[in-house]
Amino acid sequence: MKSDPALFKAPFITREKAWSEADRIRAAFWPEGSVPVDVEIILMKMKIRLEPILSLREGGDVDALLRGDLTTIMVDADEYMDDRMQNRIRFSIAHELGHLVLHPEVYRNTSHATVDEWIDFVLRSHPQ
Repeated sequence: MKSDPALFKAPFITREKAWSEADRIRAAFWPEGSVPVDVEIILMKMKIRLEPILSLREGGDVDALLRGDLTTIMVDADEYMDDRMQNRIRFSIAHELGHLVLHPEVYRNTSHATVDEWIDFVLRSHPQ
């Protein structure tokens, strides 16, 4: 069954709530407290897969994407392998992790497992 794009809207979250959740995740999964935070290690500890996808940026106009089943964060393979893009990719992974932590119920209601399914979902939510 396809998800209703009209229901894909995250509730408002205060900065304080977002910061509190980020602090909680770092304390639980990055107790070293060093910077930069290695978000890939946090994903491993949380049992979230990281999946490089060819042409994610070109095909989906995104650097990273949380799968609807909440098990995987997909990243653009070319950007992931480019040392010049490491800060951007680290940010994008953390951003998707934020979606997972702050409003999993919103993503759980989607059914996308691929970039094409995500694009179809977004297009249905914004009809021309």
